[in-house]
Amino acid sequence: MVKKIKDDQKNEFSDKYQKLIELINNKNNTVIKYPEYKNAYDYVERKFPGQNVLNVTVYKVRKSDLEASDYAGVGGLYVPGKRAVIVSDIPSGGSVSTHARKVISARLAIDEVIVHELLHYVSHKFYRTHDVMMEEEFAYGNSVPYLLAKGHSEENIIRYNMLPFLYSTINSQKLIRKILEERNIKPSIYSLYLRKHKAGSAESYMLKAIKSIQDELHERTIAAATKKGQFIVDNYRIVPDGEENDSDNEYDLEI
Repeated sequence: MVKKIKDDQKNEFSDKYQKLIELINNKNNTVIKYPEYKNAYDYVERKFPGQNVLNVTVYKVRKSDLEASDYAGVGGLYVPGKRAVIVSDIPSGGSVSTHARKVISARLAIDEVIVHELLHYVSHKFYRTHDVMMEEEFAYGNSVPYLLAKGHSEENIIRYNMLPFLYSTINSQKLIRKILEERNIKPSIYSLYLRKHKAGSAESYMLKAIKSIQDELHERTIAAATKKGQFIVDNYRIVPDGEENDSDNEYDLEI
């Protein structure tokens, strides 16, 4: 969902940081402050009390302005060093191009994006980490109870909230090697097919093989990302008193 800007945190005078400042100062923005979107603010405040969440300003920025600032496809952003977050005026959790030449897009309401970005605010300010996966798990995971309370199923939370980000975290080279091994195709042969395809000289059987492999890679990536999403849901859902979380707190990428 969030385009990472770790280098910007180290140097607030960087070009991207300046673009973020320009974005929040854009006269076309809609400025949101508590108690607007009260449920979203209150949820994060209750979960992390005393972190000044209710004082964070949300800037609803036009999608076209985000695109002009090199944040195309971004649904929201935390602004480092500021008590501010940005959300797009067209709700989105971002999108990712897949190995099968398709696009997976998130579907989020604005309040859901606000919850996610407020959680990034908490993460950056009080639980700072340089591990992107840990930070995103913090935001996605701590959003789970909010989304469940709104009536979203676990399946839909994974598919329409987490999947675009999680898809991009799966080691495609590891999966490709496994697929080629199972098909008894040498990596050098597959590389040859790809080079000929890029040069426009691939024969039909090569193109057919490439498509078949890429389609399988896509399906396995979806499966691995979904498994990772279920791991996050299992570890962050609210468990009623007296019951045990059914997660074993271990994650294995192998499918």
